[in-house]
Amino acid sequence: MDGAAGWSRMLDDLENRFDAERRAQIAAQSVESAAADAALIRLVDRLRGRVGQQIRLRTRCGNDVDGVLAQMGDGIALIDEPDGLQAVVPLASIALVTGLAAAAPDPRRSSRATLATVLRELGRRGSRVRLAMPAGDVVGRIVRVGADHVDLLDAAVAGRPARISVAFAEIDLVRSR
Repeated sequence: MDGAAGWSRMLDDLENRFDAERRAQIAAQSVESAAADAALIRLVDRLRGRVGQQIRLRTRCGNDVDGVLAQMGDGIALIDEPDGLQAVVPLASIALVTGLAAAAPDPRRSSRATLATVLRELGRRGSRVRLAMPAGDVVGRIVRVGADHVDLLDAAVAGRPARISVAFAEIDLVRSR
């Protein structure tokens, strides 16, 4: 080494390497922190960020829903579709969603509406509904809503009205006007 100047260059070099390592560690921690934050965001949180906006989704049974996400309830998404149709999609039925924002929204943007409360309101209004299910669609008017099922009066069975009970767990999508 060349005296004081050599020592100074060596110390500067060490300090630069330590700074570079420190910046690399901070960057790595930042990436880990962002990944950990993202791991806590649920699909429902991202959907809440789209309330009032256009949304496109497909249910596990292949039903496409395209419209304005009107409201997020407790376990359901309420979507206003074109031509006056409305869709109620149980969150468990959502297979894929197109175009969600990456950020988590304000969690206060949801309501306490559940599948049962929405079905009760549709029944009170006398609305005809279509229940899409893996076993096939059922169309009719809601006559009763239980804790885990809904009863419809369906005119499609042998040409005569028949009361049909449908388990909530089997409902992929509810459509009504």
